[in-house]
Amino acid sequence: MTDHIPERRRGLLPWFIVAWVVVPVAASVVWWWVAPQGTTGYVRLSDGKSAVKFLTAGVGEVAYTSDDPLRAFLRPRLPQSVVGILGDVLEGQTFGGSARARDLAVMYHVRRLQPGSADRLAGVIGTVELQESTGFTFVHRGDGFHVFSADSFKLPVAVNGLHVKGIEAFPRRDPTLTFRLFESGSGAAGNGVGPLVMEKTILNPGYRASFPTWVPEPVPTTKASGDLRVTLTSLRVDAQEYRVIPVLSVAGDDSGWREPNVTWTWADATGNAGEWLSPFEPAWKLHVSVRKRRDAEFSAHETWIVRDIAVPVGKSVTLVAQAGVVDGVSIDVRSADPANGTGVLGDPRPASPPVDLERAAMMSSFVGTPPMVKPFIRVDVDVAAWPAKANLDFIVRDEHGARLNNGEYDTEGHQFLVPFDPGPDTKTVSLEVRVIRPREVEFLVAPSQEMRDAVTRAAAAGRR
Repeated sequence: MTDHIPERRRGLLPWFIVAWVVVPVAASVVWWWVAPQGTTGYVRLSDGKSAVKFLTAGVGEVAYTSDDPLRAFLRPRLPQSVVGILGDVLEGQTFGGSARARDLAVMYHVRRLQPGSADRLAGVIGTVELQESTGFTFVHRGDGFHVFSADSFKLPVAVNGLHVKGIEAFPRRDPTLTFRLFESGSGAAGNGVGPLVMEKTILNPGYRASFPTWVPEPVPTTKASGDLRVTLTSLRVDAQEYRVIPVLSVAGDDSGWREPNVTWTWADATGNAGEWLSPFEPAWKLHVSVRKRRDAEFSAHETWIVRDIAVPVGKSVTLVAQAGVVDGVSIDVRSADPANGTGVLGDPRPASPPVDLERAAMMSSFVGTPPMVKPFIRVDVDVAAWPAKANLDFIVRDEHGARLNNGEYDTEGHQFLVPFDPGPDTKTVSLEVRVIRPREVEFLVAPSQEMRDAVTRAAAAGRR
């Protein structure tokens, strides 16, 4: 076949090979030396042994790669023997649960500057601040979460790697974002904020030109959920802890609602949620959940009691196999298991207890059951029918009515493991199962004037 190729074309063939292989490799080498490498872009931390670099920010799931288009093009096309000259790739991605669809995710890289250092760097970033154009600052404490990346497998996760700060409240009305990263530490003010690491301004990935307009309601005001009445009387600002506390009172015809457990969440019309939102929004939404205390009175349809459960003796497992419905939820009490039992979940056959807790932990990694240092009752719950935001409560009592547990339990999928402390003479126990549904109300509230005034004063002081 080659006899039919014109001589001139045969002479050009090696040059085509050079252009396809050698030139890209040479170009990548030049790019490698010219492009920023090493510690470029990293900010040295106060310990002098480590550094952090801002990588990217986005809303929801975020992906990052340090590869440029040329190297990304060359890697799959070059022989493995020469791919190494392109250098390592720093890349990572957040996945479902790591950053919710509405949250801002700030990704940064922590690296050691001194090889062999064993310092833990997972928690180097303690606080992130984002300041909006009004002058108000959103404050977020606590470290982010680790993102598995290429360098995760080369160095311990605890000392190196990609980290993401998930932020659910930030200035969404501003086209640009200015944020500050602070080290963890005690801080000069004793507020847990260490030295400033960096300050950057970028395009706001969560920016929108318009949002719904919420209209605040007058305060005090009362909202009802059935026979329960919740009254909002005022707001209290805790600037030290960066939170706004609603002053609420609860009243109901049922005595079980006396002194209930009350929790709340704040939100604004831009999609933010948290305890420290901008006071320059037209209104905040206050969502209040009210639950009965565990020692309150519960109606018959909210509870179910299984009696005369024999306390497991030795290696035996007590079969119970009683099913019932509590507030519309199907519940099956399967068995009472001995301490450190390692039987397969849902299998009530006797299990040989391990010699020690270390072996229990090892065995539990295979069968899915956490090692229990106390005897426990195994309960199946129909998770599919589980009411939203409802809590389960388990009460174990002996034959004389004395309580043997403190409300704790472990879960494995649809199964709940309820430990209890039987006395030396305890023969049987009872299990009371409660479904605690919340009552919920919402208020539209005018933001705190106190917070707004504080921002205005700070801005005026800064202009002097």
